[in-house]
Amino acid sequence: MKTPTRRTLIGLVIWTIIALLVLTTVLLIVLRPKPEDAAAAPEAARAIRAQRIEPQTFIEQVSLPVRLAARQSALPAAEQPGAVRERLIERGDTVAAGAPLYRLDDRLWRNILAQAELELREATRDAVRWEDLRRAGAVTESDYDAVQTRREQAELAVADARLRVERCTIQAPFDALVEDYFVEPGEFLAEGAAVARLVAPRPLLVRLDVPEREVMALTVGAPLHFTLDAMPGGEWNATVTFIATAADPAAHTYRVEALVTDTDDALRPGLVGQARIVRREWPEALVAPLAAIVPFKGEHVAYIVQGERAIRRTVRLARLSGDEALIADGLEPGDLLVVEGQRALSDGALVSLPPDPSTQTTTP
Repeated sequence: MKTPTRRTLIGLVIWTIIALLVLTTVLLIVLRPKPEDAAAAPEAARAIRAQRIEPQTFIEQVSLPVRLAARQSALPAAEQPGAVRERLIERGDTVAAGAPLYRLDDRLWRNILAQAELELREATRDAVRWEDLRRAGAVTESDYDAVQTRREQAELAVADARLRVERCTIQAPFDALVEDYFVEPGEFLAEGAAVARLVAPRPLLVRLDVPEREVMALTVGAPLHFTLDAMPGGEWNATVTFIATAADPAAHTYRVEALVTDTDDALRPGLVGQARIVRREWPEALVAPLAAIVPFKGEHVAYIVQGERAIRRTVRLARLSGDEALIADGLEPGDLLVVEGQRALSDGALVSLPPDPSTQTTTP
């Protein structure tokens, strides 16, 4: 058996020393005492805002999209074919019910009317003469009836010709604003061809489609409040006038209409916005801003201020409405609820509130 050489022994010693140094370093790092004995740095207070919660009425409501629409609109059309002789309207004109919009060429019908009136006069004279002959017994009843029938037919012909002449003037069916017109003089109109678009600017309707859950909260005659996207900051009022009996089979919504009761000239058909529908009211309820509620490990928590510390409370939410939450459990009346800065807090954290303006004095 060979004896290890001097060089081999030296190598083993060196590697042993290195291993011992590494082991000593690791042990020193692991077993180094925590700096608990050192003077702890002062805890920084987190700036927050808080509000005291007291019982109040909680209104559960939902917002639904709405569109303003004219209560009346129409596309007046030609009731008989004819050539357009005159256009009497411009876009933007206000017209009264019965006002003429267009005139068609009525010369043919006026000639027919004149001929019918002439025949009626002759038939009337014959009827008067035959009446005298009938009293004298000079004519048979059948001949007398034929004369009377001729007069009645002449009367019908005159009435028909007059109606044809009247139809040569296309009139507004109601007080309206002219949104557009479609034909010009010289064009020939077929029967039923639309000539203009009329809209009654007042009153306006609010139209919305209401889901099944919310429609039960509405009744005809109930108030409806709505806002408009194009006019932020304002709110307008309407009264429900119609609730569909059957739901749309595809969307499962009910068409609802409400008559706008405000007389704001800025309102016009086509504007869109949101309507508020109240589902239910809870009096004497604890209500918290929804932003003050923080998700935490599958639960909802809120922070209240006690002294200078934030205390975490697990809360149970009963209802949500807009930016508010109805609190079922976890908070008490009078609690000082953190409403700003709560997401950076932990249970027991030191907090600082802004000065109460009511306790400050102003130096002149």
